[in-house]
Amino acid sequence: ELQRRHFLHTWDLVTAVPFFQGLGAAAIADIVRLLRAREVAEGTIIVRVGEPGDAMYFIVSGEVTVQLTSEPLMLGPGSFFGEMALLFGTPRSATVTVTKPSVLLVLDIADFRELAGRRPEVVNLIEIEGKRRREANAAMARF
Repeated sequence: ELQRRHFLHTWDLVTAVPFFQGLGAAAIADIVRLLRAREVAEGTIIVRVGEPGDAMYFIVSGEVTVQLTSEPLMLGPGSFFGEMALLFGTPRSATVTVTKPSVLLVLDIADFRELAGRRPEVVNLIEIEGKRRREANAAMARF
């Protein structure tokens, strides 16, 4: 019964993230089994620049600040971060701090790899965004 409740609660959280809304029920069910919900207090640093990347995060509610350059980027519900370290095997490229109490869905590296095997279409969407962000970061670094 507890597993069922956890599954249903996570299902509700996943379907609240716009990134996942175009997926079918079978894909969402696979994702729900892999994600872990985490409530995070304001001021918490989720990832630090230079650290190894072991997870990516989807924002269900709240807000985070991504510090890449002198101009911080704010991300809110429906956004995700941390994917580049998983995709490219590189250290974290930014520091991410919670600026409003948040609920995050966490996908660790082992589950990311499992998702890649089961649902390559989902990982493909993440890769497209990761490559776009990597190119944008490289362009900002040149200025």
